[in-house]
Amino acid sequence: MCCGVYFTGIFFRSLGTAYIGRQKVWSPKIRTDNTRTTGPFLYLRHPVYAGSLLIILSLIPLCSLSGAIFLLTTAGLFTYYLARQEEEALFGEKTGKRQEDPSNRFWPKKGFWAFLQSEGFKKIRKARTEILFSEFYNLAFGTGFFIFALSLSVQAFWYAFLISLIVLTGALLFSRHRSASTL
Repeated sequence: MCCGVYFTGIFFRSLGTAYIGRQKVWSPKIRTDNTRTTGPFLYLRHPVYAGSLLIILSLIPLCSLSGAIFLLTTAGLFTYYLARQEEEALFGEKTGKRQEDPSNRFWPKKGFWAFLQSEGFKKIRKARTEILFSEFYNLAFGTGFFIFALSLSVQAFWYAFLISLIVLTGALLFSRHRSASTL
């Protein structure tokens, strides 16, 4: 179950990255033109932050009680803080009330699945290189996490993590070489 939540988090982050680009994911310079009326933002206000929160939640069962509390209070609250700062910059919201944008903050509203089928999955396929650059570490960690869940071996986790880093690096170099040769 933890792996499913983790990979759902990566999917949400990938979906957001496909629409706003990897340079804008953690950038203080936020564009408002594509974050209110297009793509996943019609259904989910913060797909990247929602994905980050899912990744954080997926790691909690692997922690001790004090580790889980620490993870939630640091990474979880920091992610929520970033989302609120972005809302203030985008929508001018200081009171916590939604003024212009009716989409849900971290949970998709009705119509999200239909959007994914009609447009979302295609956009992710088109932006796969951009997503690979942005989610490189998360994908490698997720592979290790998945192998750990299957084997319950920390050693297997590290081997899978290392091998996936090598494979992903090769994929990045290949995609960079391929895009450079098409120019």
